[in-house]
Amino acid sequence: MPRELALIHWSEQNIVLDPNLDDFGVPAGVIQALRSRPISKGILACSACLKSAKRSVSPWVHLRQQGGRLIVAHHASKKRRDPCHAESPEHEALKDRIAGCAERHGFRALLEHNTADRKGRADVEVVGPGGVRIGHEVQLSAITATSLSRRTNTALRDGRVPSWLTTDRSAHSDTRNLIDRVPWAMSNRLHEELIRRGRPVRVSAGLSKLQMTPCRFLPGWCPDTPGVLDCSRWHTRWDNVAVPIEDFVGFTAAGEYLPVCLPTQYRQVRRRWVTEDDRELYVHATGRELEPERPQAGGEGGSGEGKSQDSRLHQGEEYEPEKKKAVRPRAKVSEVVRGDIVVGTLSELPERARVQEAATGQAATAVVLEEAPHRLAGDQAERAWLEAAVAVPCTHFMGADLGRCESTPSRVYARGRRCFEHAPNPYSQVAATG
Repeated sequence: MPRELALIHWSEQNIVLDPNLDDFGVPAGVIQALRSRPISKGILACSACLKSAKRSVSPWVHLRQQGGRLIVAHHASKKRRDPCHAESPEHEALKDRIAGCAERHGFRALLEHNTADRKGRADVEVVGPGGVRIGHEVQLSAITATSLSRRTNTALRDGRVPSWLTTDRSAHSDTRNLIDRVPWAMSNRLHEELIRRGRPVRVSAGLSKLQMTPCRFLPGWCPDTPGVLDCSRWHTRWDNVAVPIEDFVGFTAAGEYLPVCLPTQYRQVRRRWVTEDDRELYVHATGRELEPERPQAGGEGGSGEGKSQDSRLHQGEEYEPEKKKAVRPRAKVSEVVRGDIVVGTLSELPERARVQEAATGQAATAVVLEEAPHRLAGDQAERAWLEAAVAVPCTHFMGADLGRCESTPSRVYARGRRCFEHAPNPYSQVAATG
């Protein structure tokens, strides 16, 4: 079905022309009067451009002959030359449906509401509790990734959470660019008359719910630990959720659903709407922080300056160079060729080496660790592990004649302490079961 062209207004005579009709919906004398006048701005105006929030778009058009047919064309401009397309009936019906859903939930809905700087406009803006604003954008036609990013950033700077609604996300879809680029949702496609009659519209994609599953219930090997059947931990999975459009509009306005970026493989992300409880449970289970794309409530609209570089310097704030982190010095090591190993700082080594030499009768190998005034917790844990590895020898039994291995350093495995020579293979069944 071809898209309809926007109506044309002749402001001087208060006449509306419909370019979708062959005769423009007016008597032939009106067309002759327009064709007889010289082409100039200020006579015919495009209704779609008049509604646009962009001040740089010129609404003036003229009539010209092309291929034996009279068409509408914009005046020569770098911004636009082709005729404008009006909103489809399905687009208008979905906007009215979203506004009606918000008002039934007790929220205020604004149709075609502009930003503070008039650089953007939302199809439907829903104002929730605390001044949180959700800007619903119904996108049924093709859109480029550049235009999508620009409109989304404009909404975020204005303090509004963008929510894009589409009806098709297939590979050949015109709206494929918005999938996982912005907070989005997909509903089933219905005719305009069915949407206005109240036929159920379900949001079947774009919303996710967290599922927690123990590792022992998963088929095959552990997805996180190679060669292990059961890591005794819980694994997370995000499943799609389908809800009516009335619940989607109400939950997002109330703050129960938040847009987040879910990490995936190859450093990519999936943008989904999730509940606050699922987000907190995911952070607690995995330790990965999911920051919601939620600006501060009632934020002021930002200017168009410095769009490409939103740093503090370009925003007019005072610039302070970041302080470099202090680099912890490496440990100094001095070794003696034979004997056992003694670990400690310069103040501790003499006493430890004397005790070790008296016990074994051999000179000790000294590993000197530099004393730091503020030692980190990770260093203390590593030092404690190394001391335990040296103090406790390997317990591997080598036979009745040789007895235990008694080599150091060693570490704890499922079957006891083992040195590096007798450590089990991490991919063997022994390491997996202990």
